[in-house]
Amino acid sequence: MTIIVKHLPSQTEYIFLGISGGAGKSLLPTKVLGDFFATSVAVCDQNGEIFCFPSTEIQVVEIDGERPSDILPEILPTQPIPLEIPSPHNPAPAKTDEGLGEEDDDDDWI
Repeated sequence: MTIIVKHLPSQTEYIFLGISGGAGKSLLPTKVLGDFFATSVAVCDQNGEIFCFPSTEIQVVEIDGERPSDILPEILPTQPIPLEIPSPHNPAPAKTDEGLGEEDDDDDWI
């Protein structure tokens, strides 16, 4: 499978070779998601020279001759769902016991 990527700062296209998390790094991130995204992408040019770039600077252009948008289904925008926060003017709906059977009653666990 051939993956062509574009280095965004230089607009140069390369062949994707792989991803590296960095030599000597722990498998677990040391900061919350900080090291998770600290990956580099190995690529090569038309002469076979290998380069590494931060993954944030790389964009996939084509996979086996097809654009990613031709392979993936169209992503339809979703409508936001308004968050309803209870207030004195708009109280929260009362909870009901509809749908709860005898087996769901857990008052006897004490």
